[in-house]
Amino acid sequence: FDFSNVTLQESAGVSLNVQDSNGLVTGARFIGNAGAGMNITSSTVVFDGNNTFSDNLDGGIASYDSTLQFIGVNQFTKNTATRGGGISAISSTINCSGNMTFEYNSAEQCGGGICLNGTRMTSESHIRFIGNTQTVLKYHIMNGGGGLSAVEDSVVNINAVSDFIHNTAAAEYSGGGGLLAADATVNINAE
Repeated sequence: FDFSNVTLQESAGVSLNVQDSNGLVTGARFIGNAGAGMNITSSTVVFDGNNTFSDNLDGGIASYDSTLQFIGVNQFTKNTATRGGGISAISSTINCSGNMTFEYNSAEQCGGGICLNGTRMTSESHIRFIGNTQTVLKYHIMNGGGGLSAVEDSVVNINAVSDFIHNTAAAEYSGGGGLLAADATVNINAE
């Protein structure tokens, strides 16, 4: 599929559901939807820049067993979810070669900006986590990570300058306002 220069706004559920497909998303706007901006299952999707995910009530992107490639500028702002306000990825692969911004997203359990569960994420570009929150004050080893949460054998390699600014986690014992790694490997190497 090719999804270019389209706005999906205020849908009653998930605005775009992708399953068992390969696709390209360019210049798309997912705004104020009652579900996730995109729900991606067993697919490969390339986000070729100028995509906006904003004010979605079940997160910007929910990915299951998929590969996501981000090129160019992609913005995630004011999305809310149980896990991963900006992106929730389970058993997926995420590759970033374009600038990404996660700003003022929130999640109840983990990863206000991004929640990774059994997922490999590699970034060669600038990622910004600004003012994201994990909101529920409840002890669990995997609750926390205002900006980024990596759990359950996730591997994160960020090989570029990254900003973690004013992110917060409410989880009483787990924490990780900027970053939570629980049973995960995280490498940040900005040269």
